[in-house]
This record gives sequence, structure tokens and C-alpha cells, in this order.
Amino acid sequence: MAPLAIGSILMVMVYSGGHISGGHFNPAVTLGVWIRDKLAVSDLPGCWIAQFSGGILAAVLFKFAINYAGLKTNCLILIFKAATISVVKGLIQLKKAYTKYSPTPTPRTPL
Repeated sequence: MAPLAIGSILMVMVYSGGHISGGHFNPAVTLGVWIRDKLAVSDLPGCWIAQFSGGILAAVLFKFAINYAGLKTNCLILIFKAATISVVKGLIQLKKAYTKYSPTPTPRTPL
């Protein structure tokens, strides 16, 4: 059920805010879009600041929700797991963005 919920939320985000940012809400995807020359260098800092600020705000709200629920957690373990997952997910998203925005071969272009 979780992947369906996450996918649905991402779909709503892309449809509601895609016209503002181009639909890349992940810093790795933004980097991939820039690598393919679909984004100006001057737009990178603003996109990344907004994306990282949103991630930090989400982490703070998550920590507040856990504390409000009375759950005991070890912050260092949560931070390590989140960082590991973020790096792996970022690499996967960068690969997806690179292949999505790569030029397609034409009939005259050899593969």
C-alpha cells in the first residue's frame, strides 16, 4: 500500500506544481536535467535550496510527529538510514533523469 500512496502523492505534486519547476522535485533529477542542458545554471541554486529546504522541513515535522506520538527513537540511526536511502535513491533518480533526457537516435545516427 505504501508505494501506491507515495506514487499518488508524487502524481499530485507533479500535476499541481510541475508547471512551476518542470516537475523535478528531487535534487538528483534537477542535476540530471541540468546535465542534459534543459535547465540554466542560474536556476540550479534556487531549485536545490527549495528542494533541500523542503526535505529538512519534512524531517523536522516527522521528528515532531514521532515525539508527539510518544515513540522512542534513536536520532543517529534514523539520520544514518535516511542519508543512506537518500544517496541510493538519488543515484537511481539521476540515472533515470539522464536516460529520460538523453537524445534519442535518429535513423541516420548509429547506435
